[in-house]
Amino acid sequence: MQQYVGAHALLRLRLGEFTGQPAWNLRFSNDEYGKPTLDDRDGSVAFSLSHTRGMVAIAISAGGAVGVDVEATDRRISDEAAIVSAYFTPDEAAAFERAPEGPARKSLFVHMWTRKEAVLKAAGRGLGLPLSEFSVAGDNDWTEIPFIRAEAPFGFALASRSFGAFQVAIAVRLTGQARPSFLWREEAQDIFPRQGY
Repeated sequence: MQQYVGAHALLRLRLGEFTGQPAWNLRFSNDEYGKPTLDDRDGSVAFSLSHTRGMVAIAISAGGAVGVDVEATDRRISDEAAIVSAYFTPDEAAAFERAPEGPARKSLFVHMWTRKEAVLKAAGRGLGLPLSEFSVAGDNDWTEIPFIRAEAPFGFALASRSFGAFQVAIAVRLTGQARPSFLWREEAQDIFPRQGY
């Protein structure tokens, strides 16, 4: 619970910095799919939050819907092969199979999984956009997501990074011809400092 509260407090602080508004004045609502949104004058600021054991990832965008995911690279996964078979595209599954068994394969799995989660969050539809409908197999810093179905309504730009024992991915919904840029910022912060006695 403490991590949840801390992550949301940090999100509010960063959104306040980004918008120039006092953090405590920010108001939120949910869209039709339940995705949290910022009640700003023109609806131009989008954000996403993800957290896992000791790491918080926040993505803020003024240029389109955004999604972020963070995963610990040492997390236990019961059956990676079954997940790949059920939810990954053929090119993703092939990349997974080519990776040597052990840490390299697990690292690739976490890398692709965070990228898929980031796209889902940016799409804002949850699992209404099936994981097998788009591929994140590329390893580039900036990748435009190809969709399996031609009628997919929009595309995404995607970037990912490793931060120590964590993998972070950010997806931004493409709204025009401009290629988005990603600014990564890493900071260590104790949201709940211990008080000395």
